[in-house]
Amino acid sequence: MACSVELSLLKEEEKVLLKILSKLNDHLNRLKVEELALQSYIRKQKNEQQTQLLQQQLSTTTSTTFFAAPLPVSEKPVDFTNAVNQEPLMDLNANGITAVKSGPRACESEEEEDDS
Repeated sequence: MACSVELSLLKEEEKVLLKILSKLNDHLNRLKVEELALQSYIRKQKNEQQTQLLQQQLSTTTSTTFFAAPLPVSEKPVDFTNAVNQEPLMDLNANGITAVKSGPRACESEEEEDDS
C-alpha cells in the first residue's frame, strides 16, 4: 500500500512538473518574441539616427561647399588647343571641283532643276 501511495504522489508531482514545464516554455517563447521585437525597434532607432546624422553631415558639407568654400583657382592657363583643333582639315573638294559654285550660272542651273 505504501508503494501505491508513493506512486500516486509521484504521478501527481509529474503532472505538476509537466504543467510548470509547459508554462515555462510558453513564457520563454513570449520572451523570445519580445526580444526580437526589441531588437527590431533598436535597429530601427539606430537606422533613423544614422540617417539623421548623414543628412546633417550632407547639409553642412553642401552648405559649406557651395557657400563658404572658394572656387579652386588653377595656376595653369587653360589650353584651348586640344586634339580636335590640331587635326588637319579635310579637303571637301571632289576631284578638284569646288562644292559651291559661284556666279549667276549656279543660280540658273538650280532654277532649271526646280522646274523639272
